[in-house]
Amino acid sequence: MSGEDLTSEQLAPPESNPELLGQTEAEEILLRAYNSGRLPHAWLLTG
Repeated sequence: MSGEDLTSEQLAPPESNPELLGQTEAEEILLRAYNSGRLPHAWLLTG
């Protein structure tokens, strides 16, 4: 990790940050599946 490591107390909870940065391709895949009305029963999210 570059720079200073942050503790969990210093990080904002995910729900307070609606921006999805650096995941354009993954976002497009999820949106295509959602808009098709055929979402898989599960997704494997890593990273």
